[in-house]
Amino acid sequence: MRWDKFPAYTLMVCLVALISGCGPAPQTPESEQRDAYFVAGRSKLLTLDYNGAAENFEKAIETNPKNASAHYELGILYYQYLKDYASAIYHFQKYIKMRPTDPRISQIKSYIDYCKFEIAKSAPLGPTSLVMQRELDRLASENAALRKQLESLSRTLSLTTSTPPSVSAAPMLSSPQSKEPGDQTSAKQQGTGNNQTAGQTQDLKQSRPQTYVIKPGDTLSGIATKFKVKLSELKAANPNLDPRRLMPGQKINIPAR
Repeated sequence: MRWDKFPAYTLMVCLVALISGCGPAPQTPESEQRDAYFVAGRSKLLTLDYNGAAENFEKAIETNPKNASAHYELGILYYQYLKDYASAIYHFQKYIKMRPTDPRISQIKSYIDYCKFEIAKSAPLGPTSLVMQRELDRLASENAALRKQLESLSRTLSLTTSTPPSVSAAPMLSSPQSKEPGDQTSAKQQGTGNNQTAGQTQDLKQSRPQTYVIKPGDTLSGIATKFKVKLSELKAANPNLDPRRLMPGQKINIPAR
């Protein structure tokens, strides 16, 4: 076959098909997490070797700079365990850029805000910084007060939903001559209506959902035991919650009993 007579557009189509067929496969979280260094980092986490885990996740990024899963794991490590807030911000921002539609983005942004707050607290205090520090201390104090109020409301709501309805006192009997038959029928209807209203109010209290603010040292099973709900129900009420990533200050839903 003479190549000078082969149609030029046919050669171009063949070349494009060859290039596209040899391109890299699309990257997914599953493929990222199969990386050998990523797997090793996860193993180090299980043994609480946080520095070793960070080293392996960093190597996973060196191997593949677009490994978003490794950036997320490093962000959590530096934020929660190693307290390197500047590094945590860097890796969280990398993850947000690579996974902008992840449902955890709003929570990750709250982690970034917390890291910035901690960095600002540790900055050297100058004339302007003293004013800023006082403002930060005031905000921290208000935040702590609000958390205490929320915990108190949660306990009150828990007691309200768990307390059985009180038994109403029996109405006093009157002589047959004191009321007409029509008055007695009206009184019975009124009593029935009051009982129905009380039952509806109690049902509403029992079905009303609760929230709980996670404190340091909390576990999902411990929270389930505290509120006397099943662990599976607690997980179902918080579908986006990672039991291994419980963060102090994070609010979760408590299913009604």
